[in-house]
Parts: sequence; structure tokens; C-alpha cells
Amino acid sequence: MVMTDSAVDTSQRPVDATMAPTPTTPSDAAASEQPADLLPEGARVEVRSTLDQRWSGGFVVVSASSAGYRLQRSSDEVLLPSIVPVQHVRRERKRNTWWM
Repeated sequence: MVMTDSAVDTSQRPVDATMAPTPTTPSDAAASEQPADLLPEGARVEVRSTLDQRWSGGFVVVSASSAGYRLQRSSDEVLLPSIVPVQHVRRERKRNTWWM
């Protein structure tokens, strides 16, 4: 097999400054992404199951953004592996003690 000079060496090309991403600090990004109506960090919440649409308690908000919530399970303090959408999270409701 014969190699030809038709391959272009891109290692010597100048970088276009207009194509470079603008650097942001994590605090700036978090402040701009979090609307005022999201639940605060540390709030006890319930999560809607996508399987049977029931609400399950025992979770705590670790962080919030417009994309959703990063949650931690209260029982063993394990972070959930994915971000939970805002519409699937609500503040934990107090149990009804009708017998008292």
C-alpha cells in the first residue's frame, strides 16, 4: 500500500479564537441556571416513579438546576445516578395522622 501526500496535517493550523468556548466558573453557571422557584439544597422530597407513577419519599435535594435535581437517598446517603426532572420531584408531604 502506497501512502500519498493527500493527507492534511492539522497540527500546525492556528486556532480560531471565535470558535473557542467561553470559560465560566461553576458558581457563575449554577447561579444562572437555578430559578427562584426550585427547591433548596437539603429539602426533603418525594420522587415520582416512572414505572407506576407513584410518589416515593426518602430523598434529599443535593443541588438544583433548570435541568432537574441531583438527589440523595436518605436511608444510605447514596446519590442517584442521574438528574431527576423538575416535574418528577415535589416537597415531602407530612403523613396524615387521622387517628390522633
